Amino acid sequence: GSDNQSGTFGSVLVGNRIQVPQDSRSAGSRAAHVKQRINSFIGSTNQDDHALKQELPKSSRMLCGNWLAYWQYEIGLSQQDYHFHFHQIKLQSFVGHTGATKCLTAVSGEDFFLSASKDKTVRLWPLYNYGDGMKEIEPRYTYTEHRKSVFFVSHLETLQQVVSCDGTVHLWDRFTGKTVQTYDAFDSKSPITALSTMAAPHTSIIVGSADSVLRFIDPRKPGLQHEFKLANTMAGLVRYLTVSPNG
Repeated sequence: GSDNQSGTFGSVLVGNRIQVPQDSRSAGSRAAHVKQRINSFIGSTNQDDHALKQELPKSSRMLCGNWLAYWQYEIGLSQQDYHFHFHQIKLQSFVGHTGATKCLTAVSGEDFFLSASKDKTVRLWPLYNYGDGMKEIEPRYTYTEHRKSVFFVSHLETLQQVVSCDGTVHLWDRFTGKTVQTYDAFDSKSPITALSTMAAPHTSIIVGSADSVLRFIDPRKPGLQHEFKLANTMAGLVRYLTVSPNG
């Protein structure tokens, strides 16, 4: 057999993609040879399995028969394990950070995502599918104005700007990388510990701090919008904030 072939199906594995042999008749004969093994692999424990058992139309451009079972068999999925585990397939690699990643968030439109890192940078990454999972993707842009480990990043959709924080809140343009505005901690004894952004059409940034106070900032206006004290006594720092989709 050819050195490029893998397993009993004669397919070629390229990253996370199964390369279909050009000789479909050869692939068909191999598939017939292991048909009984595939059937035992699929099982018939619930109704969801019925969709997996359906035969696909034969074509020289497609895998013959049940391609899902074909693929699962090739990557060595346990016959007793019917759960999908992402660690079995290399989907894509994003290379650039030199420190631990502290926060990830998707950019509206889902064509890009942002990562904040202990290396004091925020990186904007493209979400393009290169097919086989072997390509290493470089960031589209790297924001380097932070002076400490960045623990938060989010996309302020209405203004099309990025909010990131290392203890100081940075508001910057994701297209040019230019810093629009920065906000230091409002009390030097109570550092900023948590942030969140309001969904469109709102423009507010919510800041939580170690003095148990929530502060609302609108980048279009000076000063604070609102200030909410969560307790009359020191109740501890705010560790995490989230906002409902409807604001």
